[in-house]
Amino acid sequence: MGVITAVTAGESLELRQYKTVWTNLRLPAYKLISEIQRERLSSAQLLRNVADESTVAAQRTRTDAARDSFTQLSSTSKDRSEEIRTQVDAVYTQLDRLDSVRGEIDAGLSDRLHSVEAYNAIVDSLYGLHRKVALIDDIPIYEQSRVVIDMGYARELLSREQAIGLGPVNAAERRLFTQIAGNRRFLIDQGLAELDPALRDPRSPSSALPPTSGCG
Repeated sequence: MGVITAVTAGESLELRQYKTVWTNLRLPAYKLISEIQRERLSSAQLLRNVADESTVAAQRTRTDAARDSFTQLSSTSKDRSEEIRTQVDAVYTQLDRLDSVRGEIDAGLSDRLHSVEAYNAIVDSLYGLHRKVALIDDIPIYEQSRVVIDMGYARELLSREQAIGLGPVNAAERRLFTQIAGNRRFLIDQGLAELDPALRDPRSPSSALPPTSGCG
């Protein structure tokens, strides 16, 4: 009986720890990714003169709210391990660059490709965090979690394609677009082959992927 109690207590502690990581790190990170994706697209539209400044300003306000929420919540869980602390600090470093990215756009000092890649770096740091906190002892669950994260990143790559492919593109933008599209197709093909059948079934609630910008 004592052994069963100990195992149950251990499983309960592990579940609480997972919920804490989800609530304080992964969920606010996903929400922040979604807002950055929207801001990246609206910024690209502004640079193409197909969006006005008020639209961009409104999106920046939403991004700032998500950034503040992530910073507040992650600060309570960033010290769970050295790896997580290092990655959260890397996210903070990228987020600190956000205002300068915006300033360059507003001053006309940044072209679309440079701006998109600056936003990409922020999102990459957030996905780096997802991969760090997905490390758990249950190997099958970890493997499926890794694949779901990769599939979410494939949707992030689609969002990048939307921002880059808006209107006429130059040679550098075309090269990056082609590279991103190839990486996205690889991740999707690989992920679908590795996902459990229940996760591949779009009718299954468990198949839901992390939120994206809703841009397509």
